[in-house]
Amino acid sequence: MIRILLIVLIFCNLSKGQTKIGLEFRTSLNSTFNNSEILSGRYFILTDERNALTNSFSFGLFYDLNRFGVFKVHFGRHQNGRIIDGMSYFGHNGGNYDFFGIDAPAKYFQIVPSYAYSYSFGKSRIPLELGWAMNKLVNIEDLRFVGINSYNYDIRASLGYEYSIFKNASIGFNAIYSKALTNYSDEFFIDGKFEPYQFGLELSLKYAIFSFG
Repeated sequence: MIRILLIVLIFCNLSKGQTKIGLEFRTSLNSTFNNSEILSGRYFILTDERNALTNSFSFGLFYDLNRFGVFKVHFGRHQNGRIIDGMSYFGHNGGNYDFFGIDAPAKYFQIVPSYAYSYSFGKSRIPLELGWAMNKLVNIEDLRFVGINSYNYDIRASLGYEYSIFKNASIGFNAIYSKALTNYSDEFFIDGKFEPYQFGLELSLKYAIFSFG
């Protein structure tokens, strides 16, 4: 049913309005939550985990069917993680030691195809965007206590406000939400999972290179 509705919306959009193709830059500040709980792994026990604040940015292409529907694909750096306290089994000279406030976010190369549908009035838009994100881990050497799979997948949704600065350029502000479709943690964990979801605020800048129709 959802697929049929999406096809109908796209078909209707193709029949009206001006088409634009251009570039978009996005940057966001996000807070990471865990839908599960991290308890322990090889050689360590966690006593506490807290939400981490991270940032992301990306560059992408957009295909604006008209002022209502937009296809996008973005490429960039994404981050998430937890702030953790715990005890390692092996410290200096083979002993145990406690650690506190470890904040080493996981960093990913991210690809996000998405579709946005907008309510437009004057120079303004209210866009609702849905996307699917593929994340490739790029800093495995920094993650001493949190083992992360090399590839992970999210769903991504945003709702915001966009304003046309002039004919081919606009600025946008969005509230964003993303949720893991997979368990990010690998076999490094003995007990617990890392299934992140994020809430964030995003700034976007768009510039249309081609306009026709």
